[in-house]
Amino acid sequence: MVVVLAYNLKTLIRDHPVATRFLLPLALSRFGGGLSGQIQIRVERRAPFRRQRDILITWDLDELAVELDYVGIHDDLRRLDATDQSPDERTMKAAEVVAMVVMRLLVGAKFTGRAPRSRRSRPTFADFYLDDTQDKMIEVAGRASGDPGGLFRLKPKQILRNSTLASAWVSVPVFMSRTNATGRVKP
Repeated sequence: MVVVLAYNLKTLIRDHPVATRFLLPLALSRFGGGLSGQIQIRVERRAPFRRQRDILITWDLDELAVELDYVGIHDDLRRLDATDQSPDERTMKAAEVVAMVVMRLLVGAKFTGRAPRSRRSRPTFADFYLDDTQDKMIEVAGRASGDPGGLFRLKPKQILRNSTLASAWVSVPVFMSRTNATGRVKP
């Protein structure tokens, strides 16, 4: 029997201080939009032991509007759904939301700061500090399709070059469709 962990997005802002209300319309548009919905994520956790978990992320747009004091969220989501603008940005914001949910449910960690970007950083990567410290970090990379294998092998090596980190994680969600995704998380 597969245990499915559930997470309602209305708690995202409380759980992760770096999450802003403007992150959600882009992520929800990538997830499939709608007044209410869900996306199921299959998470493969590599270390300390290999394990798969399913996470069901749910939302209700009316609840989010109240919780976030974001009256325009309906209009913003409708506008995004009507265009095909910013597919990479939507995928990246969705990847950030998935990483925040996974780290909260499986590790208990909070995203508390965004690491500065280098000039060479690509917009499809983001580094975040965890748990109000700069010695724990996660690198998030979102993909619209494909196998994250190569990227998943490369990123841990890069992030671990920073010898000041007590712990480091990598999250690479790949969105197979607008209703499901698969991802890998590796400490």
